[in-house]
Amino acid sequence: MKDEKIVKKGDTARVLVCQHGARHRYAIPRLLEESGLLTALYTDSSAHSGIGRIATVLSKIGFRQSSLNALVARKPTGIPRKKVFSSDAALHLMLKGAPWYDISPTFKRWGLKGANVVYNMCGEDYEFLRWAKSQGAKIIIDVFVHPSTTRIVSEENLKINDIELNSSLINDVKDHFTRSFELADVLVCPSSWVAEGVLEYSAEYEKKIRLVPYGSSLKLSDSINENPVKGRILFAGRDPLRKGVHYLAEAARLVREQGVDIDVHIAGLKADEVEWIKDKDQLNCLGTIPLSQMQEEFRQADVFVLPSLSEGQAGVLLEAMACGCPVIATKESGVDFDAGSGVTVPSRNPQELAAAIISVLGSRGVRNEFAQGALKQSAMFSTEAWKDRLDDVVNEVLNLDKESE
Repeated sequence: MKDEKIVKKGDTARVLVCQHGARHRYAIPRLLEESGLLTALYTDSSAHSGIGRIATVLSKIGFRQSSLNALVARKPTGIPRKKVFSSDAALHLMLKGAPWYDISPTFKRWGLKGANVVYNMCGEDYEFLRWAKSQGAKIIIDVFVHPSTTRIVSEENLKINDIELNSSLINDVKDHFTRSFELADVLVCPSSWVAEGVLEYSAEYEKKIRLVPYGSSLKLSDSINENPVKGRILFAGRDPLRKGVHYLAEAARLVREQGVDIDVHIAGLKADEVEWIKDKDQLNCLGTIPLSQMQEEFRQADVFVLPSLSEGQAGVLLEAMACGCPVIATKESGVDFDAGSGVTVPSRNPQELAAAIISVLGSRGVRNEFAQGALKQSAMFSTEAWKDRLDDVVNEVLNLDKESE
């Protein structure tokens, strides 16, 4: 099948989103559908795929298994069923041990569905993107994580756990990003941290970069959480090394040595997952908790802390801000704070992190001012604001050739 050249002068965007997994709970295709711009969503296993439908039946008759339950939860809500194309091909590749789950042949067989723009996540299914561009489609690549994250985490693993660098994997990732950045017409970056990572590859990519912060999955609170549990520090995440939990543990020890009473809640991790951390006794691990409980944790937190080594844009930070919780985070966490909306600390620096925690918790006035600032800035992370940013970038990409004339 071969689509005719489909980008015409003065045309409006008709967007095909292709993504693996349920990133942002399928928010990007859903928001584009709300704007009348979506032609189709191409994805891997979901509740609509063959295996997903089997998992749904098993779930209804009482069969419980974590991976099946996760698959059942992959429901592209808000998108007409006829626009969702879901394949189990990537799962088949994974079971065979394939390192990259490229399902380009399946996507090429489905065609472009009349789209003139393809919105893609981090260059997944590169051969499909290359084919789509040959048909005349514009390519937007959402760089949802700093492109050097694999190297950054590998170096940290060497430093902390004496685990040898996987140079081959690091080089493979670099090659993947290099070819993806070359192919793209626009590179969507959720934060300045990610944009800086793209520019490390080439300063020439600056003209392709568009800063498009994501939106929070939680609605904006009416007020700050002004009655927290005093001294309650909250962290949430699933990757302790990359998210710097070991630095938070050391900072907590330093804070307590200064006579400050704190309780560090770690949502998303069990105690046995942080056994390797020297100061693990400083942490109160809650394990995985439901969203309803997570919202209660935000309400009870005196401050939310994320000392991450590399993100794209940490959604949990946006959620904390939307709940009116003051936040302390590294630049590498991927949120560019307005003045007074959050405290930015250097990564891998428990001393600076401890000083920031003491500063915020040491004064109710200072603490509540940062909470107000976080809540104020979170308005820019509403789903409505995010949708406007997406609409702007997908319509702009069609005019790039005209602008360059």
